[in-house]
Amino acid sequence: MGCSLALYEASQVLGDDYLEDEAFMLLQESILSQMDDLGFHKGWSGIGFALMYLIRNNYLEADLGEVFGERMEQICVFLEDKLRKNVLFIAEELEMLYFVNEMALCDHSKRWEKIRNRMNEKADEKILSLIDRCSKTTVNISRSSVQNQLNAYLNYRLPEENRKSMELVIEKYMDLYHRGLLPDNLVTYLQISKILGNKYSLDGHYGLDWKNRLYVAPLSYQTSVLALDLETSGEQGPSAKWIESMYLTPDWKETEQNIVAYIYKASPMFGLGNGLSRLLILLCMYMKLKDKRDVSPMVKLLTL
Repeated sequence: MGCSLALYEASQVLGDDYLEDEAFMLLQESILSQMDDLGFHKGWSGIGFALMYLIRNNYLEADLGEVFGERMEQICVFLEDKLRKNVLFIAEELEMLYFVNEMALCDHSKRWEKIRNRMNEKADEKILSLIDRCSKTTVNISRSSVQNQLNAYLNYRLPEENRKSMELVIEKYMDLYHRGLLPDNLVTYLQISKILGNKYSLDGHYGLDWKNRLYVAPLSYQTSVLALDLETSGEQGPSAKWIESMYLTPDWKETEQNIVAYIYKASPMFGLGNGLSRLLILLCMYMKLKDKRDVSPMVKLLTL
């Protein structure tokens, strides 16, 4: 599905009908899949999120209920059942909030809104519990996992829904950071800046040289940082200059080497994880920004 999203974006930027046809074919393959996974990154809620993105941004003319109605009901029943039983949500299930948030925006029955509100409560509880465990230096816990789950939480948890809970999470995170219990993370920093409305420069992030950090970072981390900063600083900011110097050089051989260097061998080459699809969406975002077009919907894709 990540490939389809990337090709739809590229077809619009380049005005290429062939790419649009290929994107549609990949989209059909995803919708016709026989998998049972309802999750976000590898399952039906992720496909539903992508479909809504394409329909909402006029890449696709379709009725979501007709195309995806059966799967929507499956996801809805699964989440309602978990909430009714009041069982623990694992991190991968909480990321289904990306899809639930979108459904709640267009659901007149309020069914999805109720699910979203309850899942937000579960997300708050889980991340606060993780932070509490992380604050106890005697507890054996993966701090990188905590950091990754925090970044996901800051992305899928809408701040307008009980903002005080998010501010409490951020306050506790900052305490851990200042105590040296969690490392620097540019994605976390930029997400917090966006939520709290603070305008910071990447170069001022805890005294770090952000460019050196990006050179050794996986592509998903790079694109998250660059997308969040592009949204704030625009085409004249440091991220725009980074993209030009790394991926839009006159020397195409050098550009190709730069691209391949940041694809982890263990990652799917073309997926939206650390794959080329993510990079292609970033470049499309940059081109749209230069054309003075709205890029805010693309930021969500690049921080998933």
